Parts: sequence; C-alpha cells; structure tokens
Amino acid sequence: MHDETGEKMTPESCHIYIAIDRKRDNPNNTNKIAIRQIISNPETDIEIIKHKCKLLHPDKTFRIYRTVNKRSYAKAFKQFQHRLIEDPNITKIDSLWKTCLLNPKSKAERKFLIDIDSKTEYNPVEEWLKYHNIIIYESSFTPNGYHLITDPFDSREFNFPNTEIKKDALLFIRMA
Repeated sequence: MHDETGEKMTPESCHIYIAIDRKRDNPNNTNKIAIRQIISNPETDIEIIKHKCKLLHPDKTFRIYRTVNKRSYAKAFKQFQHRLIEDPNITKIDSLWKTCLLNPKSKAERKFLIDIDSKTEYNPVEEWLKYHNIIIYESSFTPNGYHLITDPFDSREFNFPNTEIKKDALLFIRMA
C-alpha cells in the first residue's frame, strides 16, 4: 500500500489527518475543535474524517491537514508508556496515543513545509528551489496560497515575502 504521495507505507510509521475548525472559517467559534485520524488507507481515511466532521459538528467548517513528516510508532510508544506510568488514571487512551504520535519527538522523517501565503510567490519560490536542486515532493493549494514539501535545506538565503519555512507542520488537504 502507498500513501497519497506514492511512498510505500510501512508498519513502522504513519501520517495523521487533522481536521481543525479555524476561527477565520467559523467566526462565532468559542472552542477550538480538532479531530484526528491515523492514516492506514488515505482514500478511506479522508472519507472517515470528513464524515466525523459532519456527524459531530454539522454547523462547522473544517480544514483537513496531514502531517508533513511521518510519525514513528516506536518513538510514540515510548512517550505513550511514560505518560501512562506518570498518570495511570488516564481514560482517553486513543486521544493520548494520537497526542504522542503528533509530538515532534515522534517524527520518522525530516521534511520542510514551505507555506506561501500569496498566489504570486509560487513561481519565484519554485524557481529558487529548482536552481538549488531542492526536490519538491508534494504541493498543495491552500485557501491563501500554496504548501510545498521539500527536503531540509540551508534556509539563510531563502527570502521571499509572505513565505515561511516550517520544520514540522501540517499540509493543507481540503475543506470539509
């Protein structure tokens, strides 16, 4: 089985979908809601998280994101064990497990997300990356611009307006 980027999925790691009801999409929001889904089958799991959003909060608009970096089950499991030892009365085991997977210490790979908040900055950024032989693994339209996933690089010379490099972020997938 392969993930949405065509990479072979392994039993040692996973990506996670996260649906978030952002205040800019839900102006009357008082509580921030996040729904998380571990990805084992991208096509099925995107439908599951969309269904959860509509079933649990039909009046909300959600943005669905995916982790840029895969998460290591082994690294997350160590954190999970420590948290259970520290507090054996934890009742939301599924929530704790997803929290441990999302912890930056659980990253299984190191990729950058370039967040471009301008429709006009995509081409100059893409040209700069190509000139410096930096591979763009995936790109995604966002409501305000683009997300690009790349290998890590020396970012000191990377200087574009309305553009930010993030080391462990969430890739925009779609609205729900």
